[in-house]
Amino acid sequence: MSGYGTSPGAGDLGGAGCLLLSGFSGGPEEMWPLAGALERRGALVRAPLIFPEWPWYAWLDAARVAYSQLANETGCAWVVGVSLGALLALRIAEEYPVDRLALVSPPRSPRDIRAALAAEGVGRYPDAGLRKLHRVVQRDLFAVTADALIGGAPGERGLRPLVSGMASARVELAPLPRDADALAGELCARFIEGDAS
Repeated sequence: MSGYGTSPGAGDLGGAGCLLLSGFSGGPEEMWPLAGALERRGALVRAPLIFPEWPWYAWLDAARVAYSQLANETGCAWVVGVSLGALLALRIAEEYPVDRLALVSPPRSPRDIRAALAAEGVGRYPDAGLRKLHRVVQRDLFAVTADALIGGAPGERGLRPLVSGMASARVELAPLPRDADALAGELCARFIEGDAS
């Protein structure tokens, strides 16, 4: 499988599957701190490669395939997404019975995605595809029933509409600095284990 893949180890997660979806300009290596935190807890981790030049439905297909493989292998697969990966993670949670969902800096609008890409120096990207994917996810938020941890920048109040649209029984908002990959990894891993405070 392309992307980051590990074997399950001994730990609290006992070989449960965890799908990691990176940001638009990142890649599986962006998820290494989180992957390490999950591996130490015994998870089977996968992070598919998703290329910016692909159309939006190909990003989603790559995430669907990876989720299905993990769910078949482990019987249980959780999803963690960063930035654009958070949008893909939401779509997976709308379509599949995801148990836990962790979103780091989810985009509130296509404008958020464009601003993040510009800040990262990404010049060309399929803008129409981003808008379409965002519309589809926003339309079906009611289908998200997974427990969720949503982390944004400190004071990011714009996440409330996202939370109110979800049918999740438990949603935790955590003010995470955008550059704190290790912190995000630990918080996400604790939440996935059900230990978040």
